[in-house]
Amino acid sequence: MNRPPAALLAFALIAAAALAACSPKGGKVSIPALGQIALPHAAAPFDKDRLENAIDVSFGGPGTCVVVDDTATGAEVYRYNSHMACTRTMPPCATYDVAGALIGLDAGVVTPDTALKWDHTPQPTTAWQQDADLRTAFRQAIPWWQQRVAEMLGRTRLARG
Repeated sequence: MNRPPAALLAFALIAAAALAACSPKGGKVSIPALGQIALPHAAAPFDKDRLENAIDVSFGGPGTCVVVDDTATGAEVYRYNSHMACTRTMPPCATYDVAGALIGLDAGVVTPDTALKWDHTPQPTTAWQQDADLRTAFRQAIPWWQQRVAEMLGRTRLARG
């Protein structure tokens, strides 16, 4: 499925924010406004310095790794930090959340703006008791949102990735 490059960048930044809790800086994240940074194949040039500055300020450092791949070709289009930093063993943190949301975006069952309705099932955290779009789901780490996306995808599509 063809997605606009802005949607991929938006998700990459949201995913990076979700993983910030795994970073040495402990999770204070500042995401630049969407649309300021374009992917290499987009009409606007890719501003590597702006992206690296945003990562540095938000959660970057010697042990941080961010890799952005082109989903159409599988080619790596950007890497923050060295190969060594990116291949060291790390705890999984919220890695399914990232993969599940990417698969949902790729399959078209959600967009960055799709708001899923909370079904009013009591949640262990009050912050999870709300309707949520992709950004809110990652900001609040809402598990029911990820579960709903997985249900919308179905077992077959999830197995395919």
